[in-house]
Amino acid sequence: MTLIKPPPSRGVLNWLLLVLLCCSSLVFSFNLDIHAPIVKVGEKGSYFGFSVAQHFKGSTPVLIIGAPRAESGQPNTTRAGAVFSCGLTTVSRGSTDEWCRQEQVEYADDSEFLQPPGKLNDRDLNPAGKDEQMLGFVVASSGEKNGRAMACAPLVRYHKTAAYPDGSCFVLDSNLKRTSVINTCRDLPRKDRHNEFGQCQEGFSGYINEDRILTGLPGARKWTGGVFAQTVKDPDFPEFTVDRFTMGSLGPEALTNVFASHDYVGYSVKSGNFGFLYENDTTLTVVSGATRFQQTGAVVFLKHNRNDMITKSLGLANYTIYGKQLGSSFGYAIEVLDLNGDGFDDLLVGAPFEYNSTYGGAVYVYMSRGKQSKASDDVFFEPLVLRGEGIYSQFGQAITSLGKRLKTKNSVTDFAVGAPFVDNGKGAVYIFQGASSLKKFKREPVQKINAKDFSGIPAVKDLKTFGFSLAGGVDLDGNKFNDLAVGAYGSDTVVLLRARPVIDVSASIEKIGSKNIPIDGDSSCHRNAKSCFTLKTKIKLDYTQRANKVVDFKENIFECHLEVIPREMKSARAMIVDSKLKNGSSYRWPCGKGLDHMREIKQEHKIYTPKNNEDWLNFVKFRFSVRLLNDRKPAYPVEGSAPVDLNKYPVIGKFGSTNDLEIAFDKKCGKDDLCIADLAVTAIPEGMSQENGTYRTQVGETDSIDIRFVITNREEHAYEAKLFVWYNEDELDIPQLVKEPNDKSKVQLIKSAENYTSLDLGNPLARGSTVVLKLKFKLVRGEKEALGVPLIFRALANSSSLELNSTDNVWEAPVEVIKKAELVIVGASLPSMVHFGPGDTFSDYRGVDEDLVGPEVRHIYTVTNTGEWSVKGVRIEVDVPIALEDEPLLYLLSQPTISGNVEGKYKTFTCLVPQIHVNPKALKVDRTRDLDIATDSELSHQRGKRSPKVEVASASLLPGKKIEEHGESSTVVDMDCTESTITCATVVCDIAMLPKSDAFKIEMRSRVWNSTFIDYAKFDYVRVKSSGRIAGVRDKGILDSEEGNYASATTQVHPDRPKLQPGIDWWIIALAVLGGLLLLFLIILALWKCGFFKRKKHGDPTLHMAEMTKFSDEDW
Repeated sequence: MTLIKPPPSRGVLNWLLLVLLCCSSLVFSFNLDIHAPIVKVGEKGSYFGFSVAQHFKGSTPVLIIGAPRAESGQPNTTRAGAVFSCGLTTVSRGSTDEWCRQEQVEYADDSEFLQPPGKLNDRDLNPAGKDEQMLGFVVASSGEKNGRAMACAPLVRYHKTAAYPDGSCFVLDSNLKRTSVINTCRDLPRKDRHNEFGQCQEGFSGYINEDRILTGLPGARKWTGGVFAQTVKDPDFPEFTVDRFTMGSLGPEALTNVFASHDYVGYSVKSGNFGFLYENDTTLTVVSGATRFQQTGAVVFLKHNRNDMITKSLGLANYTIYGKQLGSSFGYAIEVLDLNGDGFDDLLVGAPFEYNSTYGGAVYVYMSRGKQSKASDDVFFEPLVLRGEGIYSQFGQAITSLGKRLKTKNSVTDFAVGAPFVDNGKGAVYIFQGASSLKKFKREPVQKINAKDFSGIPAVKDLKTFGFSLAGGVDLDGNKFNDLAVGAYGSDTVVLLRARPVIDVSASIEKIGSKNIPIDGDSSCHRNAKSCFTLKTKIKLDYTQRANKVVDFKENIFECHLEVIPREMKSARAMIVDSKLKNGSSYRWPCGKGLDHMREIKQEHKIYTPKNNEDWLNFVKFRFSVRLLNDRKPAYPVEGSAPVDLNKYPVIGKFGSTNDLEIAFDKKCGKDDLCIADLAVTAIPEGMSQENGTYRTQVGETDSIDIRFVITNREEHAYEAKLFVWYNEDELDIPQLVKEPNDKSKVQLIKSAENYTSLDLGNPLARGSTVVLKLKFKLVRGEKEALGVPLIFRALANSSSLELNSTDNVWEAPVEVIKKAELVIVGASLPSMVHFGPGDTFSDYRGVDEDLVGPEVRHIYTVTNTGEWSVKGVRIEVDVPIALEDEPLLYLLSQPTISGNVEGKYKTFTCLVPQIHVNPKALKVDRTRDLDIATDSELSHQRGKRSPKVEVASASLLPGKKIEEHGESSTVVDMDCTESTITCATVVCDIAMLPKSDAFKIEMRSRVWNSTFIDYAKFDYVRVKSSGRIAGVRDKGILDSEEGNYASATTQVHPDRPKLQPGIDWWIIALAVLGGLLLLFLIILALWKCGFFKRKKHGDPTLHMAEMTKFSDEDW
């Protein structure tokens, strides 16, 4: 098994890039310059930049860059890897030393490099032992001038007939020439191959300084792992070293007591003095990451005593810290540094694969508690956790110290964290600043450097995996500020970010005169001022910083800025007289001239508090800051020209260049400056009776509830005094403040919400003051009102001052509001009297005209609100007699309707009645008679064949009764829903809102079924009655008496007597016809006998006829 840092191949990289999420970019700015970096680009696919270190060849600054997949140039090798040293030039590509120089780090004699590999460090190599040995996987340097360095090849394989990837690290002098080789597993047993020490992979991690070398061997003992440490015993004799390693540890301190196979101890290594009880001048602590311990990862602490010449092992310090999440690779990267400057080292631990839906990667910050008093004490405080952006960012894959911020022993130390796969694999580096305590440590980075920040630089195109490797803490360009080298192996690029010099300016601000701000001013104040005072600002230089000499103080090089910081997004409570802004809260001016020769520069500023200020209780916050007047940015130089001199582009220090000041008002509340008020509130609802603590009032719809409040302050000033009044917003409108004609108080209604209102009583409300006010609440209709449930009014008097007695600050009372309404229902029949006849009867009534079954009758009910309140949710129910022993009675032709005024328009709606009761026999209904009656559906009928109906006499008749009417006695039959033989249909009609003095009409159109009444023709008439009632009122806040809630409509049905006379039997008609015929025969016979039919014969005497003519007088 070959252990290698991910991703091991270009294929894996491509896969990762496809699944990375894009994160939004934040912009920070401090002193690492991104405009003119030193850029070095290596051979494509060589992983140039996989590792990087800051180094000095003698006193010449260079970058050591590892390219573990580069072709080394040694004969008979394939991708053996290479190590380069690159000077601080602007030549970004090439093969000359102006770009970079490939260093021969494996051989003491360079000529050996020109031969095919056979031996290395006097050991036989496997024939392919240097192929893909990953030389340059780790490069490290002490970072000091004339200091030493190290380069490692963790996969170099020894032994001619076997292939043991022992790995090796090459210790180099200042000129990067090999001085020794570290190959710890060389003489360790490997009979059981990888289960012992056949695959140590030494050089997977490494660290070097002038007296110490550390290497990680994560493959030892079946990837249990291990650590090697070499220490210089005496600095005067650096050739004498003490070697220690974990592989030989025995007894209770043995590594194998805690760790097992595949835990990967040695994945990362560092050392420090954290405060363990055993630590002293000769004993320090080695720390190492074990990324697969219990699948979460861990960091193990090992004791290293350089003077113990008997025990050569690194033993457990009985202290381990563990990862939190499965697969997080806790311990992937570690860094040891003194974050807070207390003299004890602190620890940073990367877990780049820890994630959830909002972040990817984490860095745990473990700050030392100081020296242990006993071995059981905790060494570190609970860790503070920094999170990465985007779940695939791998934040924490690389961590490096940036060195102490100031060149003093107790200065805090800053650090950088790489997230090489943030922003779709482009990468980013985050700069964090140390702090004196965890509480003061800021989780937000002071600078974020994105790969895309370099998109405008020709030498850098499509930068990927930026931040995979980091090296910091060394000042390479000599301006006294440490620089940062960043590797991006995915683009075979290294970017050196040099630090711009920082000018440390101290800004301060103070108030002149009394400590607090007076509330009342005098004639010297601004015309718009309530009070005024003076502030003094001062700036001075930190002369210990050499960077101050890079600027010319003959002119004003700074811009000073004084501003008032508003509280909670409110308007400023102080104004600067010299300000040119409308709100007067900010003033800027050029400053700094001659500061290098002066102790400090002072300036006074007139400030006033405006008359409309309301907050006298809280501090007023001022901020004084200094920045460079001309903050120029360097330009990227032409390829091959001299690097940009960053001394010409200083930045101002973030610490000390801003100073805040908070000043309190003189509240006139005694020597302790604490205002203790005693507010009391009472209230009286006007025009109401009271019983058992409940007020009662009867109101109309246009009435209101008036409450008079009295608020008194018996003690010291009550600042921002307010009265809050809560009420039932569902039944009461927003209250109105009613002032008396001569009222000169400053009470204002300042805020009204849905269920409360607040009033400003004064600022301050002085001792002994009394405020009287009245609120008018207009009644409205609400969804939650209920009869008998009182309205609750609650008032609270409060202020920003302390309260002496809060028991009398609250008033609460229930008010029972009686709202009366009177609903009346009236019924009528139209017409009130009809006549029934025999009618036509059919075996099938489908399609039969409605006129043929009986006369039309409409029962009409009117519901009127005669009260003073509108009523919601009125339900009307009408019982209609529709059948007598299954024979139709009042036959409903269409759905009943209800009509009335709705929102200013007269509208008609359908009432509810089972559809089976409406035109069940499917008569042909004349819809024009329905007027505006709405029906659920129009029925389609077919006219059936008419044939006589066989009448079946009723089994029994309803009894009649005698009544006296107009002095005459009549026998009538009552047909209504109280009779058991009568079937009734209940019509339900709902009224959403019935305004006062308004009415709704319910109408039911029907036909009196003639044939049903035939059996009752012997009675004078039949009374058919429907019954209506107000069934319910959903408006529970209305009081309604039941008087007038019942009504009926009666139709008198009279028999049509002429039509109902009985007919002549057929046999009588037959006898009459025969009698008539016989009589006619006798008459004819008599006439014949008399000779009536005898004819005249020839010879009979002639008869003559006489004529008379009348003549007129003129004819005479």
